[in-house]
Amino acid sequence: GLRKTDFMGKSDPYVVVQVPNRMQTKVETPVKSGDLNPVWNCEFEVPGYQHGEDLVFKVLDKDPVSSDILGVIAFPATCFQEEGFDGEVLLEEAKGSKPYLKVSISGPTGKYPQEM
Repeated sequence: GLRKTDFMGKSDPYVVVQVPNRMQTKVETPVKSGDLNPVWNCEFEVPGYQHGEDLVFKVLDKDPVSSDILGVIAFPATCFQEEGFDGEVLLEEAKGSKPYLKVSISGPTGKYPQEM
């Protein structure tokens, strides 16, 4: 699960997905208040995404003043541009925990890869 960041021992996580250094491509999930094992089950298109661009997923803790990073994973386009991607990935920058994020990215056909 995610690490505790709030005073009461919980986190209020959400995920931001975007093309690196292109804020206009940013999309985010709803916040899951007080949840260290959130499930978002969200589907969206990244606005302005162009074939061949990388994607970054950041799991953040929503706070009134700022958002703390709970974990990050960068996906080079080569990991998903041909066949898509469907699997769990270990988040980096997680500080004391080893959380995983389940990610599905459709390929150019709009389909996810088939399980082997």
